[in-house]
Amino acid sequence: MFTLYGYEPHEIEPTYEFNVNSILHESNKDIFDKVLGGILQGNDPVPFEYKAVKKDGSTAWFFSVMDIERNSSKEPVRILGTAQDITDRKQAEEALKESERRLALANTAAGIGTWVWDIVTDEMTWDDQIFHLYGISTPPDHYGLDYWQNCLHPDDRKPTADACLAAVRGEQYYDVEFRVQWPDGTIRWMKGDGTVIRDEDGKPIRMLGTYYDITSEKTLVREIENQRKQMESLMKAIPAPVFFKDKEGRYLGCNPAFETLTGSTQAQIHGKTVHELWPQNYSSTYRDKDLELLDTGGLQQYEFNLVDAQGKGRDVVFYKSTFEDQSGKTDGLVGVILDITELKRTQDDALEANRFLRAILEHSPFPMWISDAGGTVVRTNLALREALNLTDEQLVGYYN
Repeated sequence: MFTLYGYEPHEIEPTYEFNVNSILHESNKDIFDKVLGGILQGNDPVPFEYKAVKKDGSTAWFFSVMDIERNSSKEPVRILGTAQDITDRKQAEEALKESERRLALANTAAGIGTWVWDIVTDEMTWDDQIFHLYGISTPPDHYGLDYWQNCLHPDDRKPTADACLAAVRGEQYYDVEFRVQWPDGTIRWMKGDGTVIRDEDGKPIRMLGTYYDITSEKTLVREIENQRKQMESLMKAIPAPVFFKDKEGRYLGCNPAFETLTGSTQAQIHGKTVHELWPQNYSSTYRDKDLELLDTGGLQQYEFNLVDAQGKGRDVVFYKSTFEDQSGKTDGLVGVILDITELKRTQDDALEANRFLRAILEHSPFPMWISDAGGTVVRTNLALREALNLTDEQLVGYYN
């Protein structure tokens, strides 16, 4: 005992009072009195732990058993006891507790709940975070697999439980997404995984894992999917060919009108460059224009003549613009191809008709002129100029 407390035998008198006053730590000064009081009342000796202060001022933990020796009259005459230094064990236990506290804090901060399922007894143990994730304010005293299943959305109970049991059988790893239904009807999405612990014979005895809420992620994915469907509907509704390219010039997507123009499906177009999709005499111009736009940014417009998948010549106008990534850097371009073939044909027909009418006017044997809405002469013919012996410059602008 002297050595345990750091003393030499000649330095102290090992009395009960010395132990209480000098050895016991302030935090458990009354531990001896409590233990001895119980024994004096007829209780059996019980092991206990106490914290002590050693000679050098350091503290240590001890495991002890105390008893009282009695005489033939059953009167106590001597205190007997043993002590074993368990400081290393207590420090290890405290380190483990501290690690568990830090893990609990980290899990709480991250919204992660931990659980253990005793497969043999069908008893589950959840931390506070699990009950919070499941919207349960008053945990039950005992709960197992059936209780957990009843916390799930009715449509997810069987497939999620099946996945759990398949993991127990060793058929797959437990990695699931499912919905829980809170007592108030609120629906939340969970992500869970778990590991099965087996005994030396390979029999499953315990399963442990984590759950965390992924409702926000699910909501975001649903919103993105809705936006994607809306964009697809919009693209289908646009009659003009539309296409997207990344900053390397590879096609990212297109609409049905672009598929019709090129005679290729979106799957065939995706990932290709203009050199892989268009003839050489087209692709060189397209690539040069793309590089120019990607370098300068903004908008781009130019006319071009091409032959579509049906072999028809088309006069078109390209309208293109760059788009940016989240950091504001150019990440690609989007383009629309407007078919102006009919417009150009109408313009050409109008010009031809105008030339024809001018020829008729000029060579008519009858003096003729054309005035605007205000009565001002804007054009004359040869017969009028000869009849009046005036030039066209003299007549144009005359008010009649």
